[in-house]
Amino acid sequence: MFVDLHCDTMFPPPYVSGQFSLDAAHKMGGGVQVFACCTKMTDTTTPFETAKNAITRFKNAVAEDNRIEIVYNLSDAEKIALSGKVAGVLHLEGCDSLEGNLENMEFFYELGVRSASLTWNGENELASGCGCSGGLKPFGKEVLSFLENNHMIVDTAHLNDESFWDVLKAAKGPVIASHSCARAICGNKRNITEDMFRALSLTGGGVGINFYTLFLNGTKKADLSDVLRHMDYFINLSAGKGVGIGSDFDGIEYAPDGLSGTEDLINLAAVLEKEYGKTQSEMIMHKNMLDIINKI
Repeated sequence: MFVDLHCDTMFPPPYVSGQFSLDAAHKMGGGVQVFACCTKMTDTTTPFETAKNAITRFKNAVAEDNRIEIVYNLSDAEKIALSGKVAGVLHLEGCDSLEGNLENMEFFYELGVRSASLTWNGENELASGCGCSGGLKPFGKEVLSFLENNHMIVDTAHLNDESFWDVLKAAKGPVIASHSCARAICGNKRNITEDMFRALSLTGGGVGINFYTLFLNGTKKADLSDVLRHMDYFINLSAGKGVGIGSDFDGIEYAPDGLSGTEDLINLAAVLEKEYGKTQSEMIMHKNMLDIINKI
């Protein structure tokens, strides 16, 4: 089994597709996959409609496929995964698609969205991403409250440091950084610091390790050893808890050698078992993140 906190398969960018494989995920015995829909004001004048159409199209595409089931209650995710299916969690990556209207968040909730991050790299009505300055805004606080009151995943990925800490101060429950790495190893501003990880852990949350090579070592070339280096860093901070996978498949142009798609997750599990033992391998592959999801 696996839990992957982030892929862009629902609404992929034009330069890559096919890294996530439903067939491979099913052959692994099922798991939980968070499917992100990222619509930015800079890309479209109708982010709400664009996101609505993308999510609806995705749901229709998988509706008759018995290998996958959309998750409407996070408490059901583990049960669906244990049945051998892929439990699909729908995610808004950056909330530009809300267009500043909380009723649109209510609409997306009714549509099946159960996870959200407030921004992408830029600034919107909610907060500021890692590409700019500024903190959490009043509308961002409203959305954060909605997410928590409706038992949805709160995701800090892409936030800048100021907005991150504002969210952590305001949050009442578990918070994750769904697809980030360790800034101490690779200084990219999309990665998180030791203090950030400790703060996420205190909420009952954690981090999903991103497989993007530029976040792993700052170059276009990486391998499994780079992924393990980031995992090991967080494992040593938390006795193995709060560390999982956030592959960013179908959203990354450069993937590590030996970890280029869902079919390689089984190899990752084997490497983790050899490196840390079966118990720790299972914690990273699925148990840690299931524990967080079950607390939300």
